Amino acid sequence: MDYPEAQKSTSFNEHVSRIWNKISAPISALSLALIFSAIAILLLGKNPVEAFKSIIVGGFGSRYSITEVLVKSSPLILAALGTAIAFRCKMWNIGVEGQLLIGGAAASAVVLAFPGLPGFVLVPLAILASFLAGGFWAGIAGYLKARYKASEIINTIMLNYVAIYLVELLVRGPLKDPTGFVPQSARFVPQAWLPILVQNTRLHAGFVFALIALLAGSFFLTKTTLGFSIIAVGSNPKAAEASGISIYHHMIVAMFISGGLAGLAGAGEVLGLHHKLLSGFSAGYGFSAMAAAILGGLNPLGVGIFSFLFAALRVGADHMQRQMAVPIALVYLIEGTVIIFLQAREMLPNALSQLRKKAVNIWQNEKVG
Repeated sequence: MDYPEAQKSTSFNEHVSRIWNKISAPISALSLALIFSAIAILLLGKNPVEAFKSIIVGGFGSRYSITEVLVKSSPLILAALGTAIAFRCKMWNIGVEGQLLIGGAAASAVVLAFPGLPGFVLVPLAILASFLAGGFWAGIAGYLKARYKASEIINTIMLNYVAIYLVELLVRGPLKDPTGFVPQSARFVPQAWLPILVQNTRLHAGFVFALIALLAGSFFLTKTTLGFSIIAVGSNPKAAEASGISIYHHMIVAMFISGGLAGLAGAGEVLGLHHKLLSGFSAGYGFSAMAAAILGGLNPLGVGIFSFLFAALRVGADHMQRQMAVPIALVYLIEGTVIIFLQAREMLPNALSQLRKKAVNIWQNEKVG
């Protein structure tokens, strides 16, 4: 083999190695989570093979089930993309669930306040309100972190609970349907509904918005100065600051964009699916989004893939629960164990290295003594 061919071969091998290094962690974590889940299913006295088969059939066995996967992937994509942007800035936004709820509440408030507006004005206005509201909700934690070094993890977790009870307050108070007894708003005017993409299904235009957001997010992170600066702040804050990048500013902006995308997910749920505001409309999408973002390597393409997989898991698990009486909580077991295994994979080498250093130091001290 001559030198140019050898160089090409080396370059190809390096490229394959880089790709494998990126995908090996999520694949191994997901595999371990499935093994762990299989053990849990066995403990319930069920057949794990049949259970997983039921999940696959439930998620992809019919035209309707596939559209349901796309319906559930829409909020997951938006929320996971928002999570990824915040995490790329090393801002640990654990409050995506709350930001999603606040975004949905803001969109609902606009629709209920201006029912006479035409759809081409009302829908964009509601979507804008959801982005601003979700961004503001996340921006609170971003500001406290940037200005006072307050933990964004604790603040976003606590803001989740505030958002949950705020939505509960709204559907029992100012936004409650005056003609009903259930804690929910009145049904939105038809011009505020997102259009259905496939007849006789629930698949709405929110899925298209989610795909557009993925493309826009990829462009934002790789082709814009602001996206580059956000990544730079997360990668090396001191170097970023030395280059003239404002850490304070970009922390807040990253959180605002993150919360804004989660808010858009909330708008999609109330405008495209429920056509009303009701308590608990999120179904835990914000928490699942964190798992999808981490598994996807905080990359928009990975975020899209794992959001789709988690959506399929949700739809399939619902079918499994009906067919085999295996609780749908298995989904959350898989998501949680995936995150645990991923974090363990990153932390274990460092922990072992530190233990090795301590052992060497103890041995050297004993030898000197």
